[in-house]
Amino acid sequence: MLDKLSAIEERYEEINQLLMEVGSDYQRAAELNMERTELEPVVLKAREYRQMLARLEEAQALLGSEVRVVCAFQNISAEHLGDLDHKIDSDVLVCGDDAQAKALALELAARAGMRGIDAGPLQNAVVVEGLTAILIGVNVRYKVKGAGIRITGLPGA
Repeated sequence: MLDKLSAIEERYEEINQLLMEVGSDYQRAAELNMERTELEPVVLKAREYRQMLARLEEAQALLGSEVRVVCAFQNISAEHLGDLDHKIDSDVLVCGDDAQAKALALELAARAGMRGIDAGPLQNAVVVEGLTAILIGVNVRYKVKGAGIRITGLPGA
């Protein structure tokens, strides 16, 4: 995936360079600008993704290799997590590179009455964290406190 994103970023930079050199060929400038406009959102997200990956690596380096890092519970409403009597009807997406640490987070979710879902390696935490912004928007639009994520179609669910 990162290779594809790199290729898109390279094309984006190439287009920027070509736009500076296009001169008075307005048709060519319009074509390049249109392509650039289509690529820009992907490039911005790719850069954001790389920055988040770098932050994850930096956090792991600061903590040391003996500390196991997982990502979990960030899509669960803090208000709901703070109310022990509230049944939370959401899945907990768990990302991490250490199988034991992920297993512990999945067990914590189960003990809290939620279903934990193994969402893959720690680098997927970037995508999972992005869902939080969407959930906040849903909460605002629908005037609710705690919209959540539910994964369907899993065996035994």
